Amino acid sequence: MKKLCVLVCGTFLISGGALASTEILVKFKQAGTAASLVRSKKLNGFASSLAVSQLQLQAVRQFVPKDGRYVKLTIANEHEAKALLKELRARKDVLSAGLNKQYQLTQASGKNCCTSEALATDPLFSQQWALRNMGVGGKLGADIDIARAWKIQTGSKNVVVAIIDSGMDLGNPDLTGNVWRNSRESVDGVDNDGNGYNDDIYGWNFLNNDGNVQDERSHGSHVAGIIGAVGNDGRGIAGINWQVSLMPLKVFGATGGAYEEHIVQALRYAQANGAHIINASFAYSTKGVIEPGEYTVLRDAINELQSSGILFVSSAGNDGLSLDTTPAYPANYALSHQITVASTDSHDVISGFSNYSATFADIAAPGSAILSALLGNDYKVQDGTSMAAPMVSGVAALLKAENPTWQATQIKEAILRGRDYVPSLATKVKTQGRLNAYNSLRGIYRTAPPEPTNWVRQSLPEVIETLHPVPFAYEKAFEVYGPVDAKAMRIIFDQIEDSCRYCTVEIYDKTGTMVVSTSQIPGVRYNETSRYVFGNYMKIVYKTVLTPGAYGFKASYFEYSR
Repeated sequence: MKKLCVLVCGTFLISGGALASTEILVKFKQAGTAASLVRSKKLNGFASSLAVSQLQLQAVRQFVPKDGRYVKLTIANEHEAKALLKELRARKDVLSAGLNKQYQLTQASGKNCCTSEALATDPLFSQQWALRNMGVGGKLGADIDIARAWKIQTGSKNVVVAIIDSGMDLGNPDLTGNVWRNSRESVDGVDNDGNGYNDDIYGWNFLNNDGNVQDERSHGSHVAGIIGAVGNDGRGIAGINWQVSLMPLKVFGATGGAYEEHIVQALRYAQANGAHIINASFAYSTKGVIEPGEYTVLRDAINELQSSGILFVSSAGNDGLSLDTTPAYPANYALSHQITVASTDSHDVISGFSNYSATFADIAAPGSAILSALLGNDYKVQDGTSMAAPMVSGVAALLKAENPTWQATQIKEAILRGRDYVPSLATKVKTQGRLNAYNSLRGIYRTAPPEPTNWVRQSLPEVIETLHPVPFAYEKAFEVYGPVDAKAMRIIFDQIEDSCRYCTVEIYDKTGTMVVSTSQIPGVRYNETSRYVFGNYMKIVYKTVLTPGAYGFKASYFEYSR
């Protein structure tokens, strides 16, 4: 059977995918319609064309307990599956239908930090730059401002954050102290609370269909530690929430990926069992193929969360590309109760691996070199939008603790409006900024400076250009000065190519702040206007580390605004 890969975005880079192309997920409007199909196991009456109605179903089953509208169909081959899918999407009694996609995890790199032996005497908060950046190896203040936020709120056990991931290390007291517990259930082999799951004490394992949510690959534990490792206890790291209820929903095993079927089941479980926030550190990269998202069962299940006031936080993905041209899902769904998160580094610059978009990526948060929990009471630095998303989920949980009656859209508004404006993110995320917990809790909303107008074009004193093509391990910097009364400046590139791997064009303002980084748009571009910097000075740096052969750039003009 062919499989469709989707990815989790931690230090876990996105890889492409395949489809479970002979499996179709369907959500009917009525459970009765689904039940009749399951009983008959035949397509007679479910397809208008004779050829499709005569297709043989290898298996038919409802796959979401307590919600009979969801059905999985197994078809003999990919061609027949696509024909049936087209027919199903045309039916008025079908809400959504799609192939059963798989979301794939591939870990990139990480650095071991410390082991549990030293934790009691050597707390690791000082190494969590994303929470409090003191400027050592980074930019002072390029963090989520958590120290001031903790003076207002440190979290509440009444707030439930569901983590759809690889489970959680139940042997790490930094995590288990904040694990969610189903108080209505007992370990007796009986579904005591009648929710369709026997012995779901701490959550559910949708791979094995049991209550064992023990992590097998550390990704879920790392995400959980960011959101809510027990804080202020003299052990390990501090989570954004010192106390919270973390609900582990396991859809990823020790290896391989997670099928959309299981993710949908996890979403429905979270909704039915009291989650307020759902963290989704995974994405399926289409590699440029636009998916008809309105048809997918996953989108439909996420959309249904809105009726319960649940905030859905998704990672932007790790292709290092624009979501405008290379969509990733669920990042690109752009729902009203959803926040899609890109990643920044300790210098307040978009991470090189992070996807971005001023349309689909709502906000950025720290995701490079993030310290959190691993299996075996261990701690490790990881990179990825998988680490950026739980930063936002963590702050969302603080807001819910401070404002218990708030719904998803209110929490979302406070997070997006409370962001710190960061010039280098102006074209990378919709809000042009990075997460700030304190601003969001205090209701401090900062607007971006107004766009400069009335641009005047002027020739450069001399043409500035790199070598053509640029050689291996090349770096060249150019300084450009405008009129003394210029309020803003930008460069006009006659020709530019910066899309090769490890090639970057960086533009800095007079304070040394990077305002623009590489666009990563493929190919050579002509007569391109850069992002502006404020002031009458700019520095342009072209770098290539490994890959020679790109054109570089040439510029003859700049523009200024008074």
